[in-house]
Amino acid sequence: MRMFCIGFIKKRANQVKRTCYGQSSQIRPIRCKMREIMVNQAQSCDLNELVQKFIPESIGREIEKATSSIYLLQNVFIRKVKILKAPKFDISKLTE
Repeated sequence: MRMFCIGFIKKRANQVKRTCYGQSSQIRPIRCKMREIMVNQAQSCDLNELVQKFIPESIGREIEKATSSIYLLQNVFIRKVKILKAPKFDISKLTE
């Protein structure tokens, strides 16, 4: 499974410009932390539980909290999920 995450840098209180960019020294650890959280979430639960976490965007909120020490982010979402290899389904589990 491959997950794609997007997050936007929050404007500072005294900022005049509408756009806000982070420096690469801040973006690299943010991406690393995003990847680490997504891998942990994907490995800790099965497919049905993971899909249930996508709906309330709980993974995005967890990423926001974890990266707040590096740089403030807003609107962090899992924007796309690709299934690389289809899992083998047990029919009795699907009917539950």
